[in-house]
Amino acid sequence: MPNPLDLEIREHLARYLVGESTLREFREWFIRATDRVDLRVESPLRDLIGEIELRVAEFTSSHLGEDDLRSLLTPLIERYEIDMTHTRKSSATQVTVATLTYQQSVGGRPRASASA
Repeated sequence: MPNPLDLEIREHLARYLVGESTLREFREWFIRATDRVDLRVESPLRDLIGEIELRVAEFTSSHLGEDDLRSLLTPLIERYEIDMTHTRKSSATQVTVATLTYQQSVGGRPRASASA
């Protein structure tokens, strides 16, 4: 079963990318939310956290501008798929696709939304 923190991170990241929160607000939340994650164990969550940490470190050390940072983080929220297997008598496999929508509207307010 996927870690619920994974989707929560992507939702907060989407809010930053569409301008609903600042990078500082995202980073403060991200640090608190991920401080107890065991990064020694290989997992998709560890990969996500590592990718975000790397990109933010590149930005804070002036290797990236904020536009470059946004463009490198955007693929992390564009499409997110979860494969969940439920054990039942029929042993059926159910695939749930959660799509985080990243919209930059012209003349309107950008927004982020999640759907399953």
